[in-house]
Parts: sequence; C-alpha cells; structure tokens
Amino acid sequence: MVWCVAKPGSTDQMLQAGLDYACNHADCGPIQQGGSCFDPNTLVQHAAFAINIYYQSMGRHKWDCDFNDSALLSLTDPISYIT
Repeated sequence: MVWCVAKPGSTDQMLQAGLDYACNHADCGPIQQGGSCFDPNTLVQHAAFAINIYYQSMGRHKWDCDFNDSALLSLTDPISYIT
C-alpha cells in the first residue's frame, strides 16, 4: 500500500492550503470534531489525513500527491507516526 503524507518541513500555510483543497474534493468528516480521526487535533495530522484521503479517492496517481510540494508518497503507514 502507498500513502500520501505531509512532507516534513512544510509550513503551516502550505499544510492548511492542502487541507482546504483536499477537503473540498474528498470526505474529511472523520477529522471534524466528533469524528473518528479528530484526535490528535493538530494541523499536521489533519492535513496528513486529508491529503491521503484525497490521494486515495482520486485513484492513487502520483500527481494527486503533490499539494504544491507539501506532500510525498510513502510506503510506511502514516498511523505509525502518531504517538
């Protein structure tokens, strides 16, 4: 499995833009308050969820995981990053 994850070093502005774009095109309900993936409630975690859901729902094309260079493809499950 391949995931689209937030690129280390991305600014909050870049992450927020990616989050907004992804959530306008994919279901981000799980990261809304009360959703199953709301916690941890951080910009990085919410952006990571949103960009991955977008990538997965758009067909897992390389070009669907860029977000103005604030995302990258990973072979490591992003859930393993949550502490």
